Amino acid sequence: MPPTSTNKQIKPSPRKSPYNHNQKHDNDNDDENDDVKPSSSPDSTTSPSKKPKSKVSRPWTAGDLLIIFDVVTKRGASIPNFEGMIEGRTGTQCYSNWKNTIAPSIQKMLVERGNKAK
Repeated sequence: MPPTSTNKQIKPSPRKSPYNHNQKHDNDNDDENDDVKPSSSPDSTTSPSKKPKSKVSRPWTAGDLLIIFDVVTKRGASIPNFEGMIEGRTGTQCYSNWKNTIAPSIQKMLVERGNKAK
């Protein structure tokens, strides 16, 4: 027997629309949200899922770079090896500095020295 078609109606999703046109605007003097004040920080336009930077960026010192070099030569270049080695820096920051700055500089220097020997 062939399947019969049924006239089922598709019900709208129970989710609320992000475009609720029935809400009052900020300038409608709504007393419910008087205690909510806009943020004066420059990060107020970012999404709430992003965490604000808690640490002030600072330049890498020669001592920081030497610590990274020593860690790589003794333990290898992996993020967990860098964790807690430099105060105020994460393992990811240290690894990124090694991968994007220090290692290419060393490679460039080795190539230049190799070309001078010829």
